[in-house]
Amino acid sequence: GRNEWLSTLNKLHIQLLHKFETKMNDCKQKVDLYHRQLRLLNPINQLQEKSNRLLHNKQRLILRINSLIDSRKMQLHFYKSKLNIKKLNLTVYENKLNYLMEKLTIATDSQIQTKLTKLNNLAQHLKLVNPTNILQRGYAIIRNSNGEVITMGRKLKHHDRVEIVLQDDKVSAIVDKKYNPKQGELI
Repeated sequence: GRNEWLSTLNKLHIQLLHKFETKMNDCKQKVDLYHRQLRLLNPINQLQEKSNRLLHNKQRLILRINSLIDSRKMQLHFYKSKLNIKKLNLTVYENKLNYLMEKLTIATDSQIQTKLTKLNNLAQHLKLVNPTNILQRGYAIIRNSNGEVITMGRKLKHHDRVEIVLQDDKVSAIVDKKYNPKQGELI
């Protein structure tokens, strides 16, 4: 009867919301994982990959939501034809289902847009702190023969071979003299 139909519709509504929340939580966990990985991997190359993957996940999520809603619509039409009661107007419930589909799509877009904005902000920050950008301002990076970055002169010895990384090239050099501040002269 009518009560049975309303109960079935409410159950379908709750199932739809539960599946949506599960999918959204799954997407959030994936985005959080990508966010952590960006700190560990090459920032500029990995950022574009994660953005593309996020957009792909958005499309997949929307397709799954639409598929779920289409399935529920088919069930609704099935129950409508099974009941075949002219007095029971199912248009109201169909409209509610359509409204729910629009609301879910908007919520999904909003969540994904927020994550994309965070990723873009992270990209800007990583670009600013990227050490290779410093080379464009006239600085150089010095590495010893083991490839370690040298930040203090005391780590170098006379005749040590070093690599100097410039903006457009790398050059090899040998430490010829080392300045000793206590003596005030080159030794």
